[in-house]
Amino acid sequence: MSIGVPCKDESEEKKLSMSGEKRNKLIRILDQNGTPRGSGDVMSFDEVHAEGHWHRVVLVCIVNAKNQILLQQRSKFVAKYPNVWDISVASHVLYGEYSIDAAKRSIIEELKIPLKHEIRLNDFRYITCFRKEDDIEAKKERQFHDLFFVRLEGDMPIEKIAFNENDVQNVKWESHPGILDMNNGNEFFPRTEWISPINEYLIRGL
Repeated sequence: MSIGVPCKDESEEKKLSMSGEKRNKLIRILDQNGTPRGSGDVMSFDEVHAEGHWHRVVLVCIVNAKNQILLQQRSKFVAKYPNVWDISVASHVLYGEYSIDAAKRSIIEELKIPLKHEIRLNDFRYITCFRKEDDIEAKKERQFHDLFFVRLEGDMPIEKIAFNENDVQNVKWESHPGILDMNNGNEFFPRTEWISPINEYLIRGL
């Protein structure tokens, strides 16, 4: 398996502390149609999930010149589904952000892309939005997922990609047939609705 490079080796206590800071960030509450409920409907990460409110998440699929998709393996420190594989980048949209802003921020926070492969806002292609509602540990998880596509120009060796160990423990490039095999083996975070629209996008050659 190809292995990326952690940004920094930190103690478990430090990682858990940083995770706590993330959980205190504010998130806009949405109604069941994805519309903000009101100017005062803002809660912390923990409150949103504890009370089961609708909110927005961004997913970013990063693809190289070989049409391989960058996958991340979730850190053992994350609260939900540690150690499973996921799309390139995933993050909550914070209060005051647009989805495109959250998409770029999440790449900076979770992955270190070398400067010659710098990702700009106009590199993002919006694909679709899907709504997902799950029961996790007796709680309702209600999210709208905005899916974006980013293609990197040139070669990007996996060892050149560094990542934030608080969120990610490993990264790899994977072909679409390989992703389908992983999905059949239940190796992914359970929000695999991104796989089909990304496959269609790649087939169209856009």
